Parts: sequence; C-alpha cells; structure tokens
Amino acid sequence: MLDRPDASVTAIEAPAGAGVERIDLFALRLVTYASREQVRRWIAEDVNSLPCMPYFATSLHEAFDAVREETGRRVLIIDYDDLSKEELIDLRALRKQLLSGTFIVLGHVREHVRAALRVTHVLPRPLGSEALRVIVDELDRQRDTVELSVPRHPPRPDR
Repeated sequence: MLDRPDASVTAIEAPAGAGVERIDLFALRLVTYASREQVRRWIAEDVNSLPCMPYFATSLHEAFDAVREETGRRVLIIDYDDLSKEELIDLRALRKQLLSGTFIVLGHVREHVRAALRVTHVLPRPLGSEALRVIVDELDRQRDTVELSVPRHPPRPDR
C-alpha cells in the first residue's frame, strides 16, 4: 500500500471499498468495429452479463490499434458486411500485422477470405440469436495456459 497521502491510487492498488472500480486482469477485451448503432447495441446487450469488457472503436484502424495495445486476452469483432471497399483492403493489411487473438466476423465471408484473414468465428446474419454470447462465454472459460518445458534427457542420478 502507498504511504504518501498525495500519491495516486490505481484500481489494482486500491483497498476494497475505496470507491475505485476494480479491473479483472483476466477478463476478455472485446474490441469491436461496427459502424451501425444497431449492431453495437446488439453486441453490448448480448454480452451484458458476461465477465468481459467491450470496447467500440470508431474506425477499423482504431480497432486494430486497440488490439495491438491490449496485453490481456483479446477478441476482435468486425462487422464485415458493413465495410467499405477501402476498409476491406485495409482489413487484409491490418490482419497480417496482428499475429494472434480471436477474430469474430459478423456477416457473410467467403471461405477463402476467411482463411486468408484467419477468422476464428463467423456469425452470419440475421443477428439475434445468442451465438455471440455462447462464443464469448466459451472463450471466457478457456484460460491461457503455459507449456512447461520438459528436459530432453532425464537428470543423471548422483553416484
């Protein structure tokens, strides 16, 4: 705990009940680019009670920048059907720069485009089922694991 009364307290350092919002470091970050308000509202409502943090970007570039800056578990959601021709070209270039993360696309995506963009999930229209909720809930249940290195040769016993 900080000793100086003038020092600022972050959400992680704040004692319980200090009036500061707590941050779950393991929560999924849902970075979304959808230009239509109706789609953004649907996403927010669909994941409302799940332990995730939705972030709605105002541009495709902002969405990819937010995912790159994110150090936690990240999910990128793009409304593919609503992208302009210029944004479709940008999407390919931006995706090549992003090596990891879950990529969910809303709308119709041809299989060869899906493979090229490394799309992990496609939610076709009409939107409205709880398909996004199911995917996000499943992703939340999965925890990143670290592979433990195993020695190639067992240690020799001392003689």
